[in-house]
Amino acid sequence: MDQLKPPRIRSNSPRRWVLASLFVLLAVAYLWGWPWRRGNPRPSLRHGRAPALAPIPSSPYRNTGPGVAYLGDEACARCHAEIARTYREHPMGQSMSTVAGAQPEANGVVFEFDDLVYSVLHRDGRVFHRESRRDPQGRTVATTEAEVRYVLGSGRRGRAFLVERDDRLYQSPIAWYAEERRWDLAPLYESLNLHFDRPITPECLYCHTNRFEVAGRRPVFQGLAIGCERCHGPGALHARRPESVGGRDWTIVNPADLEPRSLREAVCEQCHWQGSARGDQPGRSQFDYRPGLPLDAFVAVTSEWGDPVASRRAVGHVEQMRQSPCYRGSGGELGCISCHDPHRLPDPGERVAYYRGRCRECHSQRGCTLTPDQRLARNPADDCTACHLPRARAADVAHTAITQHTIVRRRPATP
Repeated sequence: MDQLKPPRIRSNSPRRWVLASLFVLLAVAYLWGWPWRRGNPRPSLRHGRAPALAPIPSSPYRNTGPGVAYLGDEACARCHAEIARTYREHPMGQSMSTVAGAQPEANGVVFEFDDLVYSVLHRDGRVFHRESRRDPQGRTVATTEAEVRYVLGSGRRGRAFLVERDDRLYQSPIAWYAEERRWDLAPLYESLNLHFDRPITPECLYCHTNRFEVAGRRPVFQGLAIGCERCHGPGALHARRPESVGGRDWTIVNPADLEPRSLREAVCEQCHWQGSARGDQPGRSQFDYRPGLPLDAFVAVTSEWGDPVASRRAVGHVEQMRQSPCYRGSGGELGCISCHDPHRLPDPGERVAYYRGRCRECHSQRGCTLTPDQRLARNPADDCTACHLPRARAADVAHTAITQHTIVRRRPATP
């Protein structure tokens, strides 16, 4: 085959060549920067080619598509008022608030650490956190102060506080630990105190807030606390025209109906499975995940199975449960909502009976091996969780106990 002859060079070719080269460079820059503009990491190149992404399995639920809009909790509450009411009292429904909605319980010095003194101050309806450094003679030689804008946590386990500076959010070194009712350094600050300079990244906010967008550098929140659509997916189709086919409404995800069960568990695991390492899949982001889709298409999680420290992390429920005899014996049928009602937290007076009832759904025929007298002598409240899901100190959060989800068969010898 004859080779193509080069085109004849005209007098104005240098100009055309420059324009053509500029066009190619702009096109390459556009294509290279596209994943970054979507908030995803750039795909790594190997031999000059981007890795092929595995296709995301399709879902019969129509609101898993990327074009379906979110509406917010108020739209859901119009038809589901009772569920919305009880959910607002659930810890997930109180995962984040403004400081006005969760006032700290102190005014003045709250604790000291080495040569640092920490204070919570109230002025004109605003809350400030202060860090002061003292010399060996007890004289204050430096002071840093910041206004608290947001509070993370429902207050059942504790609260963290976010301050704002130059349109960015940072974590305050001051934290409240509810179980021991004390103020102390925020988690990990004892080993590395970043003072008021620990930045709050989008990954930090992902599991503590509902939805947000970043306008410039400042996050704009679409609802603060975890909302309905984080578990059910965007609700625009459902609110406009519900469509029931075969007894199910395919315009909105109901996690309890998801099959296979891994899809059901993924709804909880988007926040409750941190593992020893967690990161986005190449070319995708956890922010792209929608309930009803497989989580591992967006997020890669590495867990250290059997590691005693990993099993006592504050967010280690998934690893613990998967090692339990109940989970293994169920063939994977046991899951988060087998025991937990995501819409309502049982009242303290009914907590023991509530969880005992959940245990008996599987253990009605073969229950506790102790006789009733033996069981009540050991545990007068007849609380299944006291023996089989004992509480232990968290390995990574001070002053906090966690419920161990390994579901041990025998109560440990020591509490």
